[in-house]
Amino acid sequence: MFSKNVYALRIKKRITLRDFCHATGFSTSEWGKIERDIDPPPTDMRILTKIAKALDLRAAGKQSLIKQAIKDDKNFKPKPMPKFHEIMPPFLCTADNRKLTKDDIKGIYEMLLEAYRPTKKSEKASRRKTCLKTV
Repeated sequence: MFSKNVYALRIKKRITLRDFCHATGFSTSEWGKIERDIDPPPTDMRILTKIAKALDLRAAGKQSLIKQAIKDDKNFKPKPMPKFHEIMPPFLCTADNRKLTKDDIKGIYEMLLEAYRPTKKSEKASRRKTCLKTV
């Protein structure tokens, strides 16, 4: 995979994430998402050329990198994001220190969605007040 190959080359050549991003024009956050397969690899030739240059790749290595990026982009499937109710339990508990159930967390999530859904300004303010009262 493109991202894994670039990561392996970057580590092998002892190029820090910060230095790599500085040389390629990515933010560390943007590139981190690519390395973790959250975002697809770049397919723009200028960007791929910068990546190849940052990794000090010769012509054959550069061509291989470009082919891999294009292939991975066509087959890209982002990793599924965890659902709200799966990641929030460690951070939420009731006033009496009871752990919230999955249904409790789903209810909070639905209340938040309802409270912050784009609507008219007056309706939005009213919903937020209601949401805060129930929590």
